[in-house]
Amino acid sequence: VQGSSERLVPILMTALTATLFMPGATGEANPPPSQFKMRLFPGGEYLPGGREAWIKGLGWLAPARHWIDSIGNLGSGKERVLMTINGHPFVIPVCSEILHSESAGVFMKSPDGRQPLIVTIANEGRFHRNHSIMVCQMAMVFRAVEARTTVARSANAGISGFVDPAGRYKGLVTNEEGRHFTRLGAPDAAAIDQVLKFRDTHGMETIAADSELTAEMQRLVAEVERLRSIAGISGFSIENTSTTSGRTLYQLGGRHFPNLVLFAFVLFLVIALCRPREA
Repeated sequence: VQGSSERLVPILMTALTATLFMPGATGEANPPPSQFKMRLFPGGEYLPGGREAWIKGLGWLAPARHWIDSIGNLGSGKERVLMTINGHPFVIPVCSEILHSESAGVFMKSPDGRQPLIVTIANEGRFHRNHSIMVCQMAMVFRAVEARTTVARSANAGISGFVDPAGRYKGLVTNEEGRHFTRLGAPDAAAIDQVLKFRDTHGMETIAADSELTAEMQRLVAEVERLRSIAGISGFSIENTSTTSGRTLYQLGGRHFPNLVLFAFVLFLVIALCRPREA
């Protein structure tokens, strides 16, 4: 709920959102554009069939109810938003949306016919730097080739960087040894726990008012960043980007190819089953 106690304004939904803030370009009369995640991850961001149905069916089991309560109950966006910076169009698929062409903005075009850049952000802390983080990383290559555009990715605990329209990785964030996937697990996890423990023990207002506590908090946060840098998680990268106009072969009909393959498989299966057999 937002607003004063005299007049409460309900928030319509809780959602995963990416918002573009441009200095001096937004305000109450011109709110910043936001992209609500449209394709939610089942079992993590919502429960298929609705939370109430799961509670009614399994809520009487304590472990099941604990699991149900831990699952997000998020709302989803209704449309893909085309954003621009200095006249350059781009779309923002959020996290796992990069796995699907439709939710990644592959089939979108700007008003002047240009293919937007694809800028994706992801939360991959749950993977703890295991091989699961490679799934979305590899999906970037498919989306870049399908749309013939550059894909830029920023992951808070995964692999960040670029893929050019030919499907080649560019400018991956690396550690000092030049490695972007170190297989070090999550070396920053223990340091993050120390930051949270320090915050919960003293409180943010007390920390902000005490110079010694502030200095200690800064030291703890710096240690987190140091470990993240070693693991190749945190870094900075700049690359020239390119895109195309017109439509690619995949945009013209590629989305129907899997359906054609499935149809052909079913057709040949029916023919094989219906063929008369020799006695």
